[in-house]
Amino acid sequence: MNYLSRHQFDATGGQRCCRRRQNDPCAGILLTQPKTLQNVAYARFAPNCWGTVKIGRLGQKRIGANRATTAAQREAVQGKPCVDCGTIAERQVADHKEPLVKEYYRTGTIDKERMKSIDAVQPQCPTCSAKQGLKCLNFQKIKRLKMDFDDQSAATSQIKLCKKFGAECDPAAVGSKLGISLNVREGILPINGLRHPPTADTNGWYIWAGETFSGADDFFQPLHIEHISNWCPSIVKFLALPAGWRFLVAGEYEDAWFDQALLQLEAKKS
Repeated sequence: MNYLSRHQFDATGGQRCCRRRQNDPCAGILLTQPKTLQNVAYARFAPNCWGTVKIGRLGQKRIGANRATTAAQREAVQGKPCVDCGTIAERQVADHKEPLVKEYYRTGTIDKERMKSIDAVQPQCPTCSAKQGLKCLNFQKIKRLKMDFDDQSAATSQIKLCKKFGAECDPAAVGSKLGISLNVREGILPINGLRHPPTADTNGWYIWAGETFSGADDFFQPLHIEHISNWCPSIVKFLALPAGWRFLVAGEYEDAWFDQALLQLEAKKS
């Protein structure tokens, strides 16, 4: 995909455009190369993880879809004072009470149902919205730097653990998902993990707390591998064990072992 450089002239749309991109696993790419629709340049936007998509002016008209909020949410905040400065602008912004980028780094996911609830947003003027967008971008940068540091530390501990148990080191792919039970965050012991062969978007890991787990379809929730340290940092070092391995952590006790049966069960947990 080709991107226009800053202020490059686009002969197709007849406009000068700025290049805007945001390579966050949640936000994705914000702005692609302008195209034309009925002689008006437009841009396709991906969801913006901090809750408001800033659509730049292309020629005489603003065009674009704000996929972080719904039309009902945007209409619900009109005519109400900004929560930050009290201003009532001609067009208020529907601001998520908890910015989506913060929810993403806090929980590892975004509650898409709650995200589109009218109760989830509050009125904000365009000026305060722009200031918050900058704050959220800085928040994101700090989190990414911390994750890079944590990744280096985790890689070292994973290599040592695989060597300890005589296993080949097979780290989960960046951006891949694992299945995890919600009770892992409650401090219940022991913490159990098993790894099936990875699939297209999962790394094969299933993690739960306690002696047994439920057979309910929603017992295991999807979680990006990058956020497991927020849930249970003590098990990060086990997650480079290859498919076919299990682990158990109960306080100071920890163990890992190979289970051939796991290689024959790609979907079914045992």
